[in-house]
Amino acid sequence: MFETSDMTGPLSVLPPKSRLLVDGDDVEKSTSTIDVPCDSFSVGDKIVVLPGDRVPADGIVTAGRSTVDESSFTVDPPLVTKLPCF
Repeated sequence: MFETSDMTGPLSVLPPKSRLLVDGDDVEKSTSTIDVPCDSFSVGDKIVVLPGDRVPADGIVTAGRSTVDESSFTVDPPLVTKLPCF
């Protein structure tokens, strides 16, 4: 007998929408964002995640810093500090 795992649990923590940066590539200087469904992101899109937001996609921090609750996905401590990667 073949059993599959239920992936609806982890997917349920994703937000339905997120802020897509539309005004250039520089997150530090740009202020224009639009709310878009998270399933419409493309590789290379830049999104803005504010404190308290759920993180909508895997990616690299390019500006700012904050702590993220990763406990839904890992066994790591609830808050993990994220910094820009260069």
